[in-house]
Amino acid sequence: MNVSHNGPGKGANAAQPLFVQRRPFRQEFTGEHDGQEAVLGLGYGTQVGKVGLEFSAGAAWQSADLSAFIWGVSASEARGGRPAYAPGDAVIPFAAVNAFYPLNDNWTLIGTARADFLPNEVSNSPIVDEDNIFSLILGVTYSF
Repeated sequence: MNVSHNGPGKGANAAQPLFVQRRPFRQEFTGEHDGQEAVLGLGYGTQVGKVGLEFSAGAAWQSADLSAFIWGVSASEARGGRPAYAPGDAVIPFAAVNAFYPLNDNWTLIGTARADFLPNEVSNSPIVDEDNIFSLILGVTYSF
C-alpha cells in the first residue's frame, strides 16, 4: 500500500494492508511546564473503494509536569470547590479511526473519530467531569 502524507487514500491498493507503528516523543522546551509525552500506537490501514481507512489504538504517557499543566490545578488556581490537584504521571489509552477521501489529485477530505480513556489520576481532577473524551475532526488537505 502506498501511503502519502495524507494517509492511505492516495494510490492505495486494498490487497496490501498497512500496519503502522507510532512512537512519537514530545518535549516542551519553552519553560511553560517542561513536560514530556511519549505515545505508543499501532494502526491498520486499508482501502474501501476510494476511501482510505486507518484504525489505531495505543496509549500516551504524560509526565507529571505535563499532566499537571493539562489536568491539574495549581495552588494559585485553587478556589472554593476547586482544590489544588496534581495528578502525577498518567497513561491515557486511546482508539481512533481516520478516513481519507481523495477529491482529485490535490484535494483530500479527512476525518478522525477518537476516544481517549482517562485514568483515575486524570478523571479525579476537579476540572475534569468525564472518564472519557470523544472527539471528531473533519478537514481538508491540499497537496502541492
